[in-house]
Amino acid sequence: MVNRNSTPQNDINETFRPEDLLTTGQASRELRVSTGTMQNWRYKGEGPKFIKHRRNVYYLKSEILAYKRKYFGCFGSTAEYKAHKYSTRD
Repeated sequence: MVNRNSTPQNDINETFRPEDLLTTGQASRELRVSTGTMQNWRYKGEGPKFIKHRRNVYYLKSEILAYKRKYFGCFGSTAEYKAHKYSTRD
């Protein structure tokens, strides 16, 4: 039986301002991927971290930026890109 009054295991003790949050559509535009890709990432446990409030999904701007810093980059050569690609695999 599910206790609907319990808090999630990853309890968030922060208050988020509306200007800190992005919808799935806004986040997908920021990352230049489709909203379907964002949904698939959530389902698979990939992509940037998100917040779910009731039926709504939000992304913190800071999480989108952190994701971009980890997976996007500027490279001076293909060798530099490959070194980055293989070092960021989880």
